[in-house]
Amino acid sequence: MSFHVTSELVRIEVDNNGTWLCCSARAEDGEMIPNRFRLDDGIGNSDGFFSREESEFTLSAKHIELEHRPDGPWLCADLPMRDGGYRQRQGINLALHIRNENGQLCFILSGTQRVKDELAPYRNAITAEYLGRRDDDVHIVLVIYCWLRPEVLQHGSHFETTFQPGKTIGQRYDVIVNATASPGNYWMRAIPCSENANEHNIRGIIRYDSSSTDDPESTAWDQTVSVCEDENFSSLVPYLSLDAGEEDYRVLLNVMLKTNPFRWYINDTTMAVEWDNLTLKQIYLNQTDWESSEAVYELTTANEWVYVIVHSSAHPIHLHGHGFYVLASGNGNYSDSRPLQTRNLPRRDVALLPANGHLVIAFKADNPGAWLMHCHIGWHTGQGFSIQIVERAAELRNLIDYDALNQTCANWDAFTAKTGLDDPTVHSGV
Repeated sequence: MSFHVTSELVRIEVDNNGTWLCCSARAEDGEMIPNRFRLDDGIGNSDGFFSREESEFTLSAKHIELEHRPDGPWLCADLPMRDGGYRQRQGINLALHIRNENGQLCFILSGTQRVKDELAPYRNAITAEYLGRRDDDVHIVLVIYCWLRPEVLQHGSHFETTFQPGKTIGQRYDVIVNATASPGNYWMRAIPCSENANEHNIRGIIRYDSSSTDDPESTAWDQTVSVCEDENFSSLVPYLSLDAGEEDYRVLLNVMLKTNPFRWYINDTTMAVEWDNLTLKQIYLNQTDWESSEAVYELTTANEWVYVIVHSSAHPIHLHGHGFYVLASGNGNYSDSRPLQTRNLPRRDVALLPANGHLVIAFKADNPGAWLMHCHIGWHTGQGFSIQIVERAAELRNLIDYDALNQTCANWDAFTAKTGLDDPTVHSGV
């Protein structure tokens, strides 16, 4: 179990050798055993964030403190980024990362104590799914762009500690599994919410012992998923509360499918980029008389709040360059009479547009660039389901490394000369 519920006099000490967690931890026989546990061995600084994948955070940290909060003791510090600046003050809940093993503190690690898994985009780039793990408590700690308040997800009456978040195509979660089950081998299952001929056999193995080659014996719950939908936002509460600003600029996108040829259209345009005339190159050369097939939407004002409304069938909508807020989603077309939720929402870069419905997202125009917005189903993107958001082109022009851009183009020309992959009638170029 987490150390803090079985320990007394919890504090930290900082010296030239690192930061030490000090306490008296209860052993199984009731004896209180003094501990002086080096936190730097399993906690580091990754570009201004605490990271369990790094070590030796004390070397760069300033103002290191331990804060006692209702959910456990938090290690807090100011951590420098790679460019020398600082983010907002950082914290990591030690209750989720350290446990008491019979009176001795130890990190919850991959293996017999801890399993940490990032449900990464390459694992579900094409299909939406629900991910399941039985027997252990699971804490979602990060949705891409947004640290969350860690909570144990409980879903109805399936199993007391079943983790089953809705994970739309392209979405990612960081999770911590507090591995309280008996050491062994366990299946992690993905349950598709759309038709899949292999729906009961999409599995991976979590092994407590990396030398084991045995198949797990854990069984699946009786579960059928018939609707693709995002995880309920009530389960995803940001640690840092931020609100969306009021609408300054609106983009309305009506999506439809046309056949002969089979193409997706957004506002009567299907994207087909000019493969040998990149958007960034056109911006650098100030040649911005865009062709309609380039599907460019220009944002010129810094820091304005942009609201994007999408109408279509079910699609995972992905935006590059920004984390956005989902203000509304539902059936039918959006109406201004519908209230928008703008307070303390999780920020992400992929959200599901409901079938025959609407999706309203918001982002702040604070990142100059040429950003793609598209359906995350690969062949839909290839069939024109994309737009480009050219943000603050006048500023972007001065940020472009033209020599590096030209070299990339030369590399691409050499590649396509061998492969013939530059036919815009076959693929949109995205």
